[in-house]
Amino acid sequence: MLLAFLAAGSVLWLARKSSYRAAAAARLHSIAVLPLDNLSGDSSQDYFVDGMTDELITDLAKVGSLRVVSRTSVMRYKGTRKGLPEIARELNVDGIVEGSVTRSGQRVRITAQLLDASTDHHLWAETYERDLGDVLGLQSEVAEAIAEQIRAQLTPELRARLHSAPQVNPEAYEAYLRGRFYLTTEFTKPQALKMAQRLFEESIRKDPQLRARLCRSCGTPMSIWDFRIN
Repeated sequence: MLLAFLAAGSVLWLARKSSYRAAAAARLHSIAVLPLDNLSGDSSQDYFVDGMTDELITDLAKVGSLRVVSRTSVMRYKGTRKGLPEIARELNVDGIVEGSVTRSGQRVRITAQLLDASTDHHLWAETYERDLGDVLGLQSEVAEAIAEQIRAQLTPELRARLHSAPQVNPEAYEAYLRGRFYLTTEFTKPQALKMAQRLFEESIRKDPQLRARLCRSCGTPMSIWDFRIN
């Protein structure tokens, strides 16, 4: 009887905890995606991890009922020691998304968690893993899961886009991410901009359809491909 009582109590406690988390997540109307941590053990992969952060922000920003803080605002918290409630107050958001990226060869793993900004309580956490060629699908899966947790309104068009993320050429996508890294982090340096241009051109040579796939599936602005350095 004692074991049965303890078991029933545990089930009730878990049910209440789950209900609290669901209710708290549903109250989130604005979030900030903090820079994902690089757990690959290789600092040269920072460009890749920053790219994953950028794309997750881009996907979530498409959810019309959700306010998502821009990349420019959140990247200053990379490596910060500030507490999440303090960051949330500075960014004026209800929730925080944080996580990590681990890359091993052609496999990519993303761990993401959603937190109530005011209490620092974990509301949801999950790990996703796919091949590098399916990285757009991986990003879409994480973004959709977060949107579902906070019960954001996903339009049929957006849901269909997230579900139809195309495969990419891994080498072409890496060149694209490297180019984007130079463009967004060292845009004041002419040599860095020239390197970004060469990397974008290399990515298109390796996969002529990459530009169309990214612009359709991830909302990448066309201008990022069109700039030229004289």
